[in-house]
Amino acid sequence: MGGVEQLVERLVTAEEGIDVEVVHRVIAVVRRRGEDRVQIDGVDPQLDEMVELLDDAIEISTLVAVHRGRRVPRLEIGRLAKAVGEGEAVREDLIEDGVGDPRGNVVVGRGSCGVCHDGCTVAIRGANTRDRTQRPGPRNVRELQSPQLRTESALGVMDYSTPLEGRVRTVERSDGTKLYTVSLGGDGRTILLAHAYGFSADEWNLVGTALAERGFRVIAFDQRGHGRSTIGADGIGTEQMASDYGAILETYDATDAVLVGHSMGGFLATAFLVERTEGADRVGGLVLMATFAGDINRKNPQNRLQIPLIKSGILVGLLRFGPIATLFARSLTGEGYQAAYADAFIDVFRSHDHRSLVPILEAFDEESRYDRLGEITIPTTIIVGTKDATTPPFHTADLHAGIAGSRLVEIPGKGHLPNWEAPDVIVEEVAQLAG
Repeated sequence: MGGVEQLVERLVTAEEGIDVEVVHRVIAVVRRRGEDRVQIDGVDPQLDEMVELLDDAIEISTLVAVHRGRRVPRLEIGRLAKAVGEGEAVREDLIEDGVGDPRGNVVVGRGSCGVCHDGCTVAIRGANTRDRTQRPGPRNVRELQSPQLRTESALGVMDYSTPLEGRVRTVERSDGTKLYTVSLGGDGRTILLAHAYGFSADEWNLVGTALAERGFRVIAFDQRGHGRSTIGADGIGTEQMASDYGAILETYDATDAVLVGHSMGGFLATAFLVERTEGADRVGGLVLMATFAGDINRKNPQNRLQIPLIKSGILVGLLRFGPIATLFARSLTGEGYQAAYADAFIDVFRSHDHRSLVPILEAFDEESRYDRLGEITIPTTIIVGTKDATTPPFHTADLHAGIAGSRLVEIPGKGHLPNWEAPDVIVEEVAQLAG
């Protein structure tokens, strides 16, 4: 087994419940460049782009030693790791004389590289950068208030990790599901905010607060099985989650509400409306943001690789390592990436039990309601970033074509997280539709 394979196995098996055999199948897909290249026949050519991404992620997460200006060949990486220790152990050995970059992605210090068994400089990439007790530099946005982590916009200073604050209320469903909801704002038109997969109501911290300041009555919630919401006896799936929308609107006695759905939130919003789920008549306006109506893997190699990795638990395990977390966050964003996106997103994403969410992940691909979009007749605005690789613009083009009279808004250069990448635009579009 090559050094890279050893490292990947070590990383993912550190997480309880991950199947090592699944890991080896992933390794088999990663066609290496260099001495430890793995050649596999019959790889789907449409996966090439994401194979490259995973390949780079694993390469970034390996240990690299430099001795007298010589980079240790990758075939010697396994020997290096064995000689100087692994993970936090290596960091502890080197931390006394070491220094790190502001995000803790690299630690450099004096130690034995295991090749020459002499003192040399060792750089460790992909160590557990989430552990703030053994890292010389701060990473979290609350620790390091730099221009890179906090930015100015028309909404003021943005702190992406700040929770959405308001009046908390639990909505209980008949199957025992408990939905966490938070409301804020004035007596204006109700705006219901539905978040994306792997997020929580807090993804609306900037948008929700700004809309509330304009006098709208804002309601956000953690989707079933996400954040602080549970999964009841009926389980999880499109039908169950769409019905949660109606239950929340009924609990808050909302009428003529504007429903804003991001990614999964929009997928469920279209199902909620076209299936005429109880409570759908309480919605008078719709904003679909970076979303789709099903068939999410269509023409999308990124999703075809990432979704199986999420379902298997492998990706969640790898996200413990800073460079891989950064790479994943970058895959969701467009131009102008900020480290603060990863700070705010990765911890929340990893906190979920993704195995329990598999049914809704499968629904994204197996279900499609594009042929029924004509049944949506309420005023609708559709928003997409032109660099969105998760739900590319062809999805929103199809949504726009299918919903008569809809308005299509394209945000140049932005990706799948317009709630943080372009919150000013989202606020303006929602407010315009809500009147």
